[in-house]
Amino acid sequence: MKNILVLTVSLLAGCSGAAPTLPRTAAPEAPVNPVVTAQASAESRCGAFGTNFDENVACRRADGTLRSFADPQIAWRVRYFVRHLYMPCGEMPTVQEAYVFHTVFEDLAADPNLDDAERTAIRNAMYDEPMHCKG
Repeated sequence: MKNILVLTVSLLAGCSGAAPTLPRTAAPEAPVNPVVTAQASAESRCGAFGTNFDENVACRRADGTLRSFADPQIAWRVRYFVRHLYMPCGEMPTVQEAYVFHTVFEDLAADPNLDDAERTAIRNAMYDEPMHCKG
């Protein structure tokens, strides 16, 4: 296809007397890989647990479950709920938010390789942003 384009441009240039030029194309943008983005998120949240296999795996499970929300408004609220054990802004959780909260919380509670301090540290790592309440 490129050869045909070069030939066409050359023929047209020969007729007009102008030097042949190829059309410029923009460099393709690198696609965003959600797996790489998720890994970077897990690395930043779970980096402190890198030296302990059990903590690192539990942290990544919790972060993965919390990333299941595509809506960032819901995601930050559930992360806040996991860390503080109550919803932000004096609100009540939706059914989905409560389900994800319990999935993360019960998974950490049932992990026999974690003690209470490790569970608390992992929960705290799930949210480290300011509160996004309106008003």
